[in-house]
Amino acid sequence: MNNKLIVGLGNPGKQYEKTRHNVGFMVLDDLVTHLGNNIKPEFKNHKKSDSEIAELDNLILAKPQTFMNNSGIAVKKLISYFNVTDGDVLIIYDDVDLPIGEVHVLGKFSASEMKSTKDKFLEVRETVAKFISENGA
Repeated sequence: MNNKLIVGLGNPGKQYEKTRHNVGFMVLDDLVTHLGNNIKPEFKNHKKSDSEIAELDNLILAKPQTFMNNSGIAVKKLISYFNVTDGDVLIIYDDVDLPIGEVHVLGKFSASEMKSTKDKFLEVRETVAKFISENGA
């Protein structure tokens, strides 16, 4: 089975923890708590990709520890190290041009993949909106 990679972008450091710019990190942290059953992967330092990663079977969750402007370097390392194809990468990040809670999906999908992807993004959107309302980010 092919590896799937979900990358949440943000900035490392306590001073950025609850800012809108760190929504990618926040979503992954929330996702880990909702993976079901007693499976709770922990984020661990992965030096080869300059990221913190959590693995669950063929799903890799990654939080690059580079700043946003250099996140492409870490994402490229992750894709290479885990041998992930472009179609199996989801990147979550904030976009100051979008209203809070609005989500845009970019990519090439079949009709069935698009429905599945929209469902997943709706879950992400709900997670982000809930986090922002509870934490005032």
